[in-house]
Amino acid sequence: MQYFRSQLFLAVACAVLCVAEGGAQEPGLLLTVSGAASTLRGFFYTPAVGGQYWQIASTPRSSIGPLAEVPGNRHLLVLNSYGTGGSTVTFSVFEVDTRVYHDGVLTVPAPVNFAAWSFAVDQEGEVILEGNEGLPLQAAMYRLRGGTFERILSGAGGTLVDLDTGDYIGGNATNLLRIRPWGSVTTIAPVPVGAVGLAQDPETGEFLVWHSTSGPRPSVLLKVSAQGTVTTTTTTGHYPSAMVVDETPTALGEYVFNTGYIACVERGDRMGGPVRTILCLPPYSGENRTWLMDLVLDRVKNVSTATAGVRNRWHHFVDFPSDAGYPYVVLVGVSGIRPGIRLTDARKIRLNPDPITWAVLTGAQPGFSGMTGTLDARGTARGLIDLSSLGPATRGIPFWMVGMVLDPGPPVSIRRVSPPVVVQIR
Repeated sequence: MQYFRSQLFLAVACAVLCVAEGGAQEPGLLLTVSGAASTLRGFFYTPAVGGQYWQIASTPRSSIGPLAEVPGNRHLLVLNSYGTGGSTVTFSVFEVDTRVYHDGVLTVPAPVNFAAWSFAVDQEGEVILEGNEGLPLQAAMYRLRGGTFERILSGAGGTLVDLDTGDYIGGNATNLLRIRPWGSVTTIAPVPVGAVGLAQDPETGEFLVWHSTSGPRPSVLLKVSAQGTVTTTTTTGHYPSAMVVDETPTALGEYVFNTGYIACVERGDRMGGPVRTILCLPPYSGENRTWLMDLVLDRVKNVSTATAGVRNRWHHFVDFPSDAGYPYVVLVGVSGIRPGIRLTDARKIRLNPDPITWAVLTGAQPGFSGMTGTLDARGTARGLIDLSSLGPATRGIPFWMVGMVLDPGPPVSIRRVSPPVVVQIR
């Protein structure tokens, strides 16, 4: 064990000091599509460069809604009662490995007339929903905890987890808002926020908001800094409703977004300029259009957390499906994710190493287990983070984690680097 730990330490030291390099990770895109024709609805897969696609699962419903990755990296949660008011909210589950869709596996009582529009899964593994409620309708934000809805905020909503703080980011018809998990709110900028399409650029921390008037297109992508500075960049002639930032080496941080009822996927450069279409599904003729509802990068939630039943105690999950049997390490830091460490093959380790990093790596920091080891036959591992002894004065303080798969060589190199994960002390 001591020899194994020393090898991991040397590999990470090389990443920080020697800039080791290894293989690149190029995930494709998973798409959800609504439509009247069974051959044009359900789940689709396309390579990152687009060009071709495969239907990997059909659904009995003609309409399926937004989706989110759940802890563990192997399942997607799908919101089925998208935009539908009533007394319940319904979710389905898609197994990424087996390509099996489980329809309507979770139906939970909801506030009367609550229509969910978007959702996210946070560090606790809990569902955070944004939608409209009441008569007259107004925006609202809820947390789904133990099968029960808890209202976080009325009059606005948000479903993006801020990578720099762990706060929720959302808004209303007039402002982009920062929403702390306990409900306090501050205005970031006077930018109207729609129901879907909000994203964040890990390179800059800027929030990405598509703005479209109710009249003719185009839609304009607004970049909003944490301090509230707003700049305009990419435009498209369509109405995007979902977007991801592709950080793989060949993409170099391109923005990838859908075009809603046009059922296309487009890419745009981080610096702006014209967008390019990489994929279009055939539109369904007649009144029932094919609607490309949501998209995510395939299985890049390589490090994730979920509550262990006590405040500030979490299970953490490591998942690299292509790397069974390889050693892994999870780096932990409290000094942010920028500038991080740039590798020679254009990848970035989005973590600033600090004394906590080395203390966790060497086992000197209590409260962290399972941060080093060997991936099992499925490419997975798990551990526990227990900071439950921390008092209320630490509430709101974030820390970050990045997972790496190592090739022990020689020479020692880094096979895989995960996106960063933020965990906020509650």
